[in-house]
Amino acid sequence: MTLQIPRDAETTAGALAKIVQTLGSGDVKSGVALAAQITGKSRWTVRAWMDPYKDAEPGLSCAAALDTAYFTMTGEEPPLYRLYGDTVSVQTHGAHGSHTTDVKDQMLRLTGDMGELAMELTRAEEEARKTRRGFSPGSIAVVTAKADRIRDRLAGIVKGVRSWSEAVR
Repeated sequence: MTLQIPRDAETTAGALAKIVQTLGSGDVKSGVALAAQITGKSRWTVRAWMDPYKDAEPGLSCAAALDTAYFTMTGEEPPLYRLYGDTVSVQTHGAHGSHTTDVKDQMLRLTGDMGELAMELTRAEEEARKTRRGFSPGSIAVVTAKADRIRDRLAGIVKGVRSWSEAVR
């Protein structure tokens, strides 16, 4: 069984549909059954939560249970948690929620990456001095990979700051 009604991923119904499809390994019917079992609610209630045309949403304990199950299966950020964080970011003009958390997390990781790059460059320079041959292909590959990771983190920070700025408008 598949979902027939289109759902916006940035809504509770969309986040729940993602969780249910994941729980059922692509099969909505079995995902609904498992979600009902996890939350202690009926299948009808779970289906109502996923319906974008119904004014029904899970309570906090049910949402947390479903997000936990999703995280346990995928290791990825739980959809309802992310939606909640985005909502809080918008409502607090970026003072709290996922936008500030993402940017701060990226900044911390960037700092660590830059430290690793500095240590790797130092090690490569010492190796080059000892061998008098310049940087080895291995050192170049490692330094390049670390520099690429820093570039990606910087791009993530810029993206986070932009989305944070848009949330405040």
